[in-house]
Amino acid sequence: MKTLPDEHTPDRLIRMFSKSRLAFGVVLALVIHVLLISLGSVNYLRDTFIDPEGAAERKKALAAAANPEPVPTATPAPTAEATPVPSATAEVKKSEDELLKERSDSPVVKAITETAKPDEIPKVPGDEGMSLEDTNPTR
Repeated sequence: MKTLPDEHTPDRLIRMFSKSRLAFGVVLALVIHVLLISLGSVNYLRDTFIDPEGAAERKKALAAAANPEPVPTATPAPTAEATPVPSATAEVKKSEDELLKERSDSPVVKAITETAKPDEIPKVPGDEGMSLEDTNPTR
């Protein structure tokens, strides 16, 4: 069996790393990672292993706070002179055609529905496309 020279033995090759701060840096990085991960998991660990009943109560309280029950308010009694106001739920949904006919005089509907006049329709470009003269008619 062949023996290695003194300068190639595993102890001698690794000696440089044992004297350096590399091992300390690796251990420190591992400790920091374990600390950060455990601090980030405190709620999960508490809710899963330490206090599952408290977790259920906290979820119920959170859901109750997110969706509070409506508080009934006192409404004044209607008087004889008051005209009834239709409620939002009582409104009947109108179709788009009915709304278009109803609002046909508004400027927005006119701008959307009017057709272009023949002199406003652009010319169809030829094979070579539009020329600069077509795009700048003021020249």
